[in-house]
Amino acid sequence: MQFPHSNNTYVAWDWEIWAPDVDQTRNNGYPYLKYFYGEVGNHDLVEPIPEACISAYPQPASQKPAISVKNELGEDLSYTIYNIRGQKLYSAKIPYFIKEQIFELPGEAWKLMPNGVYLLTLEKGNRKIASTRLVVLK
Repeated sequence: MQFPHSNNTYVAWDWEIWAPDVDQTRNNGYPYLKYFYGEVGNHDLVEPIPEACISAYPQPASQKPAISVKNELGEDLSYTIYNIRGQKLYSAKIPYFIKEQIFELPGEAWKLMPNGVYLLTLEKGNRKIASTRLVVLK
């Protein structure tokens, strides 16, 4: 910015953080940010939101699939299997003893599942917190 400039050039500038370059040596005449000395930081202790997830593999399943559950909530959960029509086929509890666990789908649940697409939901009480799709091709 070459001088002379109009009288309203610096209107609405926050001069607590900006400094004018009057002698045109720092920023070619344009205002520049002042230096701040002191401690700047964020000391807020924000904990990550605990989460849980469920997955099934292999996809498509021709034999009893493995169910993988990640539980960072620290509570007992349950899982439910629904068919594509939304009908509940099977439900079981998952006790919390480790954060990540993998188990084979129980035989009684596998017998209830002909070829098709199913929804596995992970639940905490009555609230669904995660879900995954399971394709069965026997």
